[in-house]
Amino acid sequence: MDRKTNLNSKTLLSISLINYNNMELLKKCLISIYKNIRKIKFEVLLVDNASKDGSVKMVQQLFPKVKLTKNKKNLIFTKAHNQNLSKIRGKYFLVLNEDIQIFKHSIEGIISFLESNPKAGLASCAQIDKTGKIDKTCSRLPHPLLEFFEYTFTGKVLRKILNFKKIERGIKKYRYFAWNRKSIRQVEVLPGSFLLGKTELLKKVGLFDENLLLFYEEPDLCQRARKKGYLSFHFGKVKVMHLKSRAIAKLPIFTRYRIAEHDLLNYYKKYFGYKWYLFLWFSLRPNWLYWRIKSIND
Repeated sequence: MDRKTNLNSKTLLSISLINYNNMELLKKCLISIYKNIRKIKFEVLLVDNASKDGSVKMVQQLFPKVKLTKNKKNLIFTKAHNQNLSKIRGKYFLVLNEDIQIFKHSIEGIISFLESNPKAGLASCAQIDKTGKIDKTCSRLPHPLLEFFEYTFTGKVLRKILNFKKIERGIKKYRYFAWNRKSIRQVEVLPGSFLLGKTELLKKVGLFDENLLLFYEEPDLCQRARKKGYLSFHFGKVKVMHLKSRAIAKLPIFTRYRIAEHDLLNYYKKYFGYKWYLFLWFSLRPNWLYWRIKSIND
């Protein structure tokens, strides 16, 4: 962090959090933020998506500095984060999951990297679990054929029958399979669980696309940023802990599937056109049927 940044009395970082019935993890996340971010001035904006577990009361009592928005219904991810991002004051913003815990110097390290790299617009860092294992975050931009072979039941069956090495190589390349995530690397897509960027970028490319409710907002934002000249980087020199207790798991199983399918189809229609949209829609019918039957039986 340079001397000019240290002496800046204005808010440098705006942290956007959303919560849905995840009170204990949210509490740990906020404790880690206020305990470990010391060298910069920041604000925390939190949207609570109609939690019924006492989350709002906990925040009001223990973290009075948090700028809290209470929704009357669950707006899920993009719409809720946009509520925060439309009001941020910081030079930088951080989209953060409530199941992440911040370590000392993690935030300052990434901001210093962005400060010294004018073309870098978005960045993330290494994410570890409770055991210290590094998660395989980041990817290349998705393609409908890879999606077909990796996600649809039909594609998975064909992948097993055909056993094409080219398909396997393509998936490994898409996931940056051989990379250990400990280095600094330019990537195409960053994880939405921890996404730190320059606020000027949002002013040029806009907020999250609200046609994408929960999934694919990361490749969408990274693509729009790239078109405006902003690159995305994984900064593996620092880390955070990701406990992976996602709020979406609290929704009914078929609702979760419908959200995932909705976002997948909308993303590919936006970037690949209506023909690929139809191809994936028909390919996903066995998936739809499976999760529909499973939801009835459960």
